[in-house]
Amino acid sequence: LSPSRHHYHLVPAGSCGLEAAVTGGSVAIPMPALHRPRGWDAASVAAPVEPRPADGIDLHSTSGADGAVHAAHAETPSHEPSSPAQYAILISHETAAAWPSVVAALVRKHRGVTFEVPPADINSDTTVEQLRALRPRPLYLAIVAHWQECGEPFVRQVHRLTRRIDPTHPFGDVAWGVITGHDEDSARTMAAVEAPLAIRRVVSGSVEGVDLRAFHSGVAVNELVQHHGKQKGGPRTGTGDDAEGGEDWEVPADTTMLLKREIEDPRTDLIVTSGHARETEWNIGFGFPGGQFRPGDDGTMRAFGVGSATGPDAILPGEGGVLPPVDPVDGVPIAANGRPRVYSAAGNCLMGHVNSERCMALAWFRSCGVRQMVGYTVPTWFGFAGWGVHRYLFGNVGALTFAESYFANQQALQLRLLQVKSSLRVSGDAAGSRDSRLEAEQEGLAFDSDATVLFGDPAWEARIVPPETDSGGAYYDVELSESESESGLVEVVVRVTTLRAGCWTPACADDKTTLPGRPPFIYRKPRTLDAPWPCASYINPAVSDGMIITAMFVMVPLEGGFDAGEAITRTAVVGRGPQGTLPGLQCESQPAAAAPAASVSSTTNSSAISAQYTAAVLYSPRFRSARGAGNHDGTVASQKRSSRAQVLKR
Repeated sequence: LSPSRHHYHLVPAGSCGLEAAVTGGSVAIPMPALHRPRGWDAASVAAPVEPRPADGIDLHSTSGADGAVHAAHAETPSHEPSSPAQYAILISHETAAAWPSVVAALVRKHRGVTFEVPPADINSDTTVEQLRALRPRPLYLAIVAHWQECGEPFVRQVHRLTRRIDPTHPFGDVAWGVITGHDEDSARTMAAVEAPLAIRRVVSGSVEGVDLRAFHSGVAVNELVQHHGKQKGGPRTGTGDDAEGGEDWEVPADTTMLLKREIEDPRTDLIVTSGHARETEWNIGFGFPGGQFRPGDDGTMRAFGVGSATGPDAILPGEGGVLPPVDPVDGVPIAANGRPRVYSAAGNCLMGHVNSERCMALAWFRSCGVRQMVGYTVPTWFGFAGWGVHRYLFGNVGALTFAESYFANQQALQLRLLQVKSSLRVSGDAAGSRDSRLEAEQEGLAFDSDATVLFGDPAWEARIVPPETDSGGAYYDVELSESESESGLVEVVVRVTTLRAGCWTPACADDKTTLPGRPPFIYRKPRTLDAPWPCASYINPAVSDGMIITAMFVMVPLEGGFDAGEAITRTAVVGRGPQGTLPGLQCESQPAAAAPAASVSSTTNSSAISAQYTAAVLYSPRFRSARGAGNHDGTVASQKRSSRAQVLKR
C-alpha cells in the first residue's frame, strides 16, 4: 500500500468469467480516488476518472469487513454512463461473498460504485457520508440483500437513509430498489434484466385498482363482488359499452385458475393484487370464498382453489358449499417465469415483507417472472403509499416508469405530510385546538412513509405504452426549463397543461379512481445514465407553496378539479448550493412559454424561497387550480363512489 497505489485482491465473480481467486500474491492496480481505504477523508474525494483497461475489464473496489479492498469483475457495458458514481450499490460483506454474480450483473450494466455495509448500519452516518461524497450525486441506489437481511426494519431504514443524503429537505435524494431472491440465481435474474419492458397488458385482482383505459388489453377480477370482472381486448362476451375502459364480465365463482392462466399468458406485463394477504398467502376474494395463491414447500408459487384456502383470513364455503376442494393438496404450480413482468401489491398487507424463504414476495420473483415489485412490508390500513403509485402510472400514462412512479409517489407523500403539519400548526395557532381529521391524516402519512418497498433494479425501465385512443392518454403534460444567469442564479420554469378533465386531489388516502390524484412531478435528472446532468444540479433545494425543487425533481403542489386546456405556470429563481455546478456541464434551457390569460401563474424570487422547509406554509389556496376543489361534477361523483366503496370494503 502506497499513497498512489493499492493492492486489489481479485475474487471470483460468478458467471462473469473469472474462474478462480488469484493466489500467491496480489495485483497492484492504480486506485481511483473514489475508492480510498477506510480512514481517508471522504470530503476530500474529487470527481474520479475510472480506469478503463484495454481488455475491457472494469475493476470496482469494495471495502470488506476485514478492511481489505476486493475487486468486482465486469465486462464492458453496452452503453457508456457519464460516471459510475451515478449508480451506487450497497451490499453486506456476507451477501457479497455468497452472491457475487448479483453485484457483477449490476456492475456490468451500470458500472456502479459498490460499498459494503452491514445491514445494521444501512442508515448509519458513515453510509450517508459515503453517498454524499459521490460526484456527481447518484441517480440510483441498488441495495443487494440476502432474503434473511431485508425484513421490515431493514426497509424502514433504507427509506430514512435515502431522505438523509441532502439534509436541507425531507424528500428522497435517490431512486432506490432492493434486489433479493430465494437464492443467488433468482436475485441475479432480477439484477440482470436489461431490455426495457413495454407494458401493454394487465392482469388485476381488483377492478377498482386498475384503469383499463391505459392498456391495450387486460382482465380484472372484482375482489369485492363475486362473479364480477372487467376485460378489455378479449372475446366480447360481457355486457356494457365501455369498450375502451373494459366491459363488464361475468366470471366464475372461483377465479383462482382463471387468474393463474392469465398470469401465465406470455402477453401479461403488469400484475395487480388487492385484498387480504400475509407473507404466506394472498386471498383472492375479500368478502367471499375466492381461493388463494401461496408458496409451496419448495418456495414456488402455487394456486389453491376455493375450499383449499388456509390461514386466519381464508374464507371457506359454508356447509354444503357448491365448490368443494378439487386441487392437489400441494396446489397447482404457476409457471410464468419466462417473461419479465412488474407487480403492484398496492392493496395487500405484508406482501412485500420478506420473512422467510417461503414468503410471497420471493415466490412472485421465482415463479411469475416479476422483476420489479411494489408492496407493503406491514399490515396496511392507510393506502397512500401503495395506491398512489397507480395515480402516477395512470394519471400521466407513459411519462414515468414503474419505478419512477413509486419514487414520485413517495415524494408526494412527503409533500402532503408537510402540508398537513403546516395546516395543523396554523389551525392550532389560530383556534388553540387541533383538527382531529388532520391529526388522523398525519398519523397515516407518517405510518405509510416507510411502509412500502420497491424490489428490483431501480434503473430498469418498465413503462406503460397506452393505446392510441383519447381515453388511454395522459391527463396532463408538464414541461421544465432551467436557465442560469452570470451571477449563478438559476431560473426554473414549470408549465403544466391539462389535456383532459380530472382532479389533482384524491378523495381519500387509498383512492383508486380519481385521476391524476397527485401533484405534477417531473425529473430534473437525465432520462438515461449516459446523458449529462442538467446545469446547476446542486442548486439550493427550494420548498414553498408554489413549487418543490430538489437536485432530483420538481413538483408542483396543485389541488382541486380541472378541465382540459388549462395552463399553470410556476417560476422560481434559486441559488446554487455549496457544491456549485459540476465542471464541464452546460445548461440547455428553453425560453418559458407565455401563459394564456386563463392560466394561473406565479413568480417567486430567490429571497422568497426557503430551504428551511419546516417554516414553509405549503397548503395555500393561492395556488389552487382555476376550477377549484370539487367543481368538476364527474370527478366529485367518482370521488363519492370511491369513498362508498372504501366504507364497504372496510
